[in-house]
Amino acid sequence: MDASGSLPDSQKQTKKFRKHKKYEIDRDIISNLPENVLTHILSFLPTKYVVRTSVLSTKWKDTWTKVTNLHFDDELLSSRKNMTRRAYFMNFVDRVLLHLENSKIHSFYLSCDNYSDASRVSAWISAVIKRQVQKLDIKYRKEEFVVPRCVFGSDSLRKLKLVAKCIIKVSASCFSRLEIVDLSGVTFLNTCFPNTGEITLTFPVLKVLTLCSTKLLNVKVVNLNVPALHSCDLNANESGWVPDDSHDLLIKICGQDLKKFKCSSSLSENYVLDCASSVTEVNIGIISKVDTEYNSQEKTTVGLRACDLLKMFLGVENLTLSWHTIEVLAPLENLQALLPSYGNLVHLEFSGSKLVFDATVMAFLHSSPVLETLIFEMGCCTLQFNKDVVQEMVPQCFLSHLKVVKFVCFKGNTRELDLAKFLLVNAMVLEVMIINASSSLKYQAETKFEPVKKQLSTFPKGSSHATILFS
Repeated sequence: MDASGSLPDSQKQTKKFRKHKKYEIDRDIISNLPENVLTHILSFLPTKYVVRTSVLSTKWKDTWTKVTNLHFDDELLSSRKNMTRRAYFMNFVDRVLLHLENSKIHSFYLSCDNYSDASRVSAWISAVIKRQVQKLDIKYRKEEFVVPRCVFGSDSLRKLKLVAKCIIKVSASCFSRLEIVDLSGVTFLNTCFPNTGEITLTFPVLKVLTLCSTKLLNVKVVNLNVPALHSCDLNANESGWVPDDSHDLLIKICGQDLKKFKCSSSLSENYVLDCASSVTEVNIGIISKVDTEYNSQEKTTVGLRACDLLKMFLGVENLTLSWHTIEVLAPLENLQALLPSYGNLVHLEFSGSKLVFDATVMAFLHSSPVLETLIFEMGCCTLQFNKDVVQEMVPQCFLSHLKVVKFVCFKGNTRELDLAKFLLVNAMVLEVMIINASSSLKYQAETKFEPVKKQLSTFPKGSSHATILFS
């Protein structure tokens, strides 16, 4: 008698299921996927691993040549001597570009700070531009190279990101297709109008512009024609846009749809934004030189430039100011009279661990009549105001609109507790004060954090609905 015949039906079904399961495991499901699905899956992997699939079987031999997303990173190289690594990496990129079956490339990512040279990087950029690449992302800071002109004449390129020690030779150009531009460490060289020092760049469909640690040579005026620009992030280092601050710089931004503007700079330059009225989110982080390089007149100049910049954004709804920004504005007399009334501002945030809560901060609170949310990102290091005077002149938003106060990285020191008490007492419609404790305060939970919680809970409140939340 067949042994299986004596098995109960349930055991027969279990045995049959196990055989079927083993068959499913043994079967090569991935290889049977449609080619377009396979190449799509492979497009999420670094190219090094994609090419390795060619050894799996005959069917896989040429699959990698159809991938349109290329990702090269010299950090992924296996252990080799430096010179060998350098030659291996450059030859590998060359071979991949040579054997690709597709005439078009969707994206090209290259990170090669260690094992490549400038001439080869420039050649690779030109090669992928010829293949109508849409996204170009280059990280190469080892040597200086000139960005090929074909990059800016491309009809296919949509996104350009360069974290590179490179030079862009600028002429009056129209970059018709670029939607996202993110440049870091790049130098713009004015080769077209060096005598006037004025350049005009037109980006008809550009939506996002980010410039970080960028240098401008032979440039005194930058005209940016960006009718579709939505977000602009300008981040200069301590030395500014112009080497050695050899002359003043004027940056003009001409657009219609700008919503976000972020500026981190020593403000050795001036700005003109004809689109400032449309901006709803502003972040100003002055890189301060006040203590080391500026004399009293220069301090006033920088403060006035910061004030002039802030006065442009009459429609701002979300405003972030660094402690450096407060510092350069502090020397200005009667700042409150200089600032406009921000009738739409509902969210105000102060960032930085050295914030001084003084008359400058109060000036912004007085200029924000409908403010609903107030955030201190890194707490507060010093209080400098006359509490009795402030008590008589409480900002309008404290009486009618301020609902949320948040401390991020709250350390629980005396100054922060005094500020929290002041806000709790005077914010008459406050709904919640959020205390996000610093890691050091949380670490001392029983000895410090709990006593701080108890002390905060004893403070009087101007609003009967106010609660304190800890995190």
